[in-house]
Amino acid sequence: MLDLHGLHIREAVSVLQQHLPAAGGGGGAGATHRGEGDGVLHVVVGVGRHSKTAGGVAHGRLLAAVEEELQRLGCRYTQPQPGLLVVRLAS
Repeated sequence: MLDLHGLHIREAVSVLQQHLPAAGGGGGAGATHRGEGDGVLHVVVGVGRHSKTAGGVAHGRLLAAVEEELQRLGCRYTQPQPGLLVVRLAS
């Protein structure tokens, strides 16, 4: 599990890249969460409650930046619940 919650966007993207083989990061220690399937990285980004709101609705800037980076790298991912991304790592 990779917890990016609370990091600045640049820091979070850098840490994410270190854990993704697609970005040349090699996966790093603890990149796969054993017991929930090898080749999967759980990324916690939070739901944006501390971000500025637009019309009373929080927009998670960290989520948007992480999704953008994952798309740029061609990574497949899902968001099974708010604030959590599950990234498929290439084997």
